[in-house]
Amino acid sequence: MPTPAESVTDASRARVRRAAGALRRLFETRPAGLLTDVDGTISRITRQTNDATVTAAARRALGHLAGELDLVAVVTGRAVERALVMVGVDGLGYVGNHGLEWLYEGAVKADPAAEAARPHLEAALAAVRAAIPKADFHVEDKRVSTAIHYRQARDPEAVERTMLELLRPFEQAGQLRLIEGRLVVNVLPALAIDKGAATLRLVRQHGLRAVAFFGDDVTDLHAFHALHALRADGLADTLAIGVVSPEAPPEIRDAADLCLQGVGEVERVLMALAARPPRHDGRAG
Repeated sequence: MPTPAESVTDASRARVRRAAGALRRLFETRPAGLLTDVDGTISRITRQTNDATVTAAARRALGHLAGELDLVAVVTGRAVERALVMVGVDGLGYVGNHGLEWLYEGAVKADPAAEAARPHLEAALAAVRAAIPKADFHVEDKRVSTAIHYRQARDPEAVERTMLELLRPFEQAGQLRLIEGRLVVNVLPALAIDKGAATLRLVRQHGLRAVAFFGDDVTDLHAFHALHALRADGLADTLAIGVVSPEAPPEIRDAADLCLQGVGEVERVLMALAARPPRHDGRAG
């Protein structure tokens, strides 16, 4: 159900109908896949990162769609173990740590090069912990990457400046990669792996000819760009769906094919698809 801030207006109903209709048409081409981010997309942003959950309605819809489509997967910056807790739907694919780890045959598999970069991550975290008051940030340690959240800081802009000053030398030395998000700095190994690379890998593995991606933050732009490239090259029909909010970066709206306002509209689109699944017209790639 929508929160008071997400009250259902005529404009909201129109966006949901338009997105659900576009997705049904997209998924008439098979094999077809639906990919989604988690935080800010199917789970509302919370002040404390571990408080975030995916609603029962979204879970039911994703589970139903997993039986209708060739692939339904979450592609998240969270660790796979945490995504499994948050989403908790059997039959889905799980890709975590911005593409650095995957759930494969019931076990989490991480990229070996990412695991080898752990000492650099620990050195970067030690520098942050030594310089910034503990109350001003929270570290989400995901083994092969970390997310340093500063939503609770008394002066978020000052904390961000200091944090980037501490972390940039690791980036400049080619040891780590930084991705700034909504009041968070993601610190990753300096590898050419992101949500775009993960999306392309899923498309190849499952032979997808139609694919949609729901995303709300800068890390999802990599997936949007991957979809645009697939479409431009004639390799797949694609749809990039941006989930916008007051905190969402403007680039999401610019790169998306369609936009929804907040998690509530995403839930309603998924529920609409689950209630009236896309037809399968028999075409295969």
